[in-house]
Amino acid sequence: MSPAQSPVTQELPPTTAAATADILAAATDAYGAVDNPDLIPDAADIAKTFPAELLSACEMERGGIGFRVIAGFHLDDQAIGPTPARWKDADPHRTADWDILMLLLAHVFGKPFGWSGQQDGRLVNNIVPSRGHEREQTGASSTVLLEPHTEDAFHPGRCHYLLLGGMRNHDDIGTTLSSVREVDLGPVDLAPLSPSEGGGFVRVWGGVFAVGRAGDASAVVGVAPV
Repeated sequence: MSPAQSPVTQELPPTTAAATADILAAATDAYGAVDNPDLIPDAADIAKTFPAELLSACEMERGGIGFRVIAGFHLDDQAIGPTPARWKDADPHRTADWDILMLLLAHVFGKPFGWSGQQDGRLVNNIVPSRGHEREQTGASSTVLLEPHTEDAFHPGRCHYLLLGGMRNHDDIGTTLSSVREVDLGPVDLAPLSPSEGGGFVRVWGGVFAVGRAGDASAVVGVAPV
């Protein structure tokens, strides 16, 4: 991405955020947490009940830089509890509304999936800084800059869309994004990168305790042409 460009930020009106919160509260009351198997077959239909303004904010413009920020959800920094020491220590009930939000947003964009060998195959993954992993090139690191990378580049069936949900970032650590559309590529280079037809596959990183600002939950939506 050129220095002159910045991600498109869609700030939701308070009424839209409130209406969305009501949907999430009802879903949490009905299913308890995002890992309830009964939620999986119902999630796509629940996502269709999102306010029109939110659904519109999820529309990615053709030919754009390929990512945007959806902001305006109010998050209670105290209610979600302390940052867990490891991803598996996260309390799914404290963050249920936000985990379910990310799952439903994933259904707006396509079909969410998870890897069986990563976080037990969960559809919404937790990214937290973990002791002993500070200098690794993984989402658990905290003292090194992650090198530029394509998510799940190891697999030909990698995602078409990547969703990041910012829950806590008291130190205002930035997230760097780049767009392949800002690179000068020829036809030979573009052919294997062309997206397939129809809805894409979506990977969701929901419990991100290192992206976004406290009190203002944001969903960072990135498009990865494959």
